[in-house]
Amino acid sequence: FNLSLLIFFLYMNFAQMIFCFQTKINSFSVVIRIVIFVLLCIELLSSIVFLIMSLKKAKILKKCLLALAELALTSIIFMFTLVDSFCFYPAYYNENDINSFDNSTIINIEANNNTYSAIYMNNNLDTITLFFVGNGMRAIDGAKHLNSNFEKSTTDVLIIDYPMFGDSTGYLSQKHLFKQADAFYDYAKNTLNYSVINVAGFSIGTGMANYVASHYEVNKLTLGAPYDNFINVLNTYANVFYPPVSWTCNFKFPSDEFAKDITCETTIIYVLDDKIVPCELALSLSKYYTCPLTLIELKQGGHKSVVSSEEFVKSVLGY
Repeated sequence: FNLSLLIFFLYMNFAQMIFCFQTKINSFSVVIRIVIFVLLCIELLSSIVFLIMSLKKAKILKKCLLALAELALTSIIFMFTLVDSFCFYPAYYNENDINSFDNSTIINIEANNNTYSAIYMNNNLDTITLFFVGNGMRAIDGAKHLNSNFEKSTTDVLIIDYPMFGDSTGYLSQKHLFKQADAFYDYAKNTLNYSVINVAGFSIGTGMANYVASHYEVNKLTLGAPYDNFINVLNTYANVFYPPVSWTCNFKFPSDEFAKDITCETTIIYVLDDKIVPCELALSLSKYYTCPLTLIELKQGGHKSVVSSEEFVKSVLGY
């Protein structure tokens, strides 16, 4: 069991390790991920050595103590690093893809000693929507869902790449993601000079969307497949994330707490057969809002169908 946990984690983190060794980004987060990967390899080898030693030399009690100690060490490392791998898979742009979108450009802003990239879909309107995409999605993927209807849009759109996605640099943590959200709100308001700012989020991105709507002046909030608290999402996969284990999670995204401070018009769109973020979490979140709220239920299609649904696209683009 101990060895299987380690092998499973190495498998989960493989995509990020490929990114770390191939990327040109010279950031602290890359170094940390490589160090974690090396430590886990050492841990895997030590597990094999301890297992062999305990079977050959130790008495039954000593075998049990060694096994428990090794399992505890492995579990701590596993829990501290699982959430990063579970939530985010860094990915590049293919910058040639942007050529297929009308009125769209890749922009980069400098903030928090990092470079943050986004796709700016611009129709020279007075309103802009900050769009926080889902797990494993790049800004380019978000743009693909909106592009075919963008000519009808009543809002420009800024689709954000998280740190280590596209051209964005920085560290993937809740704190840094919120700082990035702060930076893009400031950029939309004070650099692009938009008078009206909407916010949208899909899946994991609804945590950042709720954060922005609770801390800044926002005209409208659209949430696709949201959750009340990211710890509850984790518990749908492995129902073990309670104190003290939940303390090891780097990402909590407490949308239930943010919702209490949101005053703008809010729309929640969810699908009944969502296996990734169960619809019960969206319904739970809806109870925390005191602002005008619209719930839209999709009967079928699964998690990814929400972001491409007519209901979600229409709410984001405002037509």
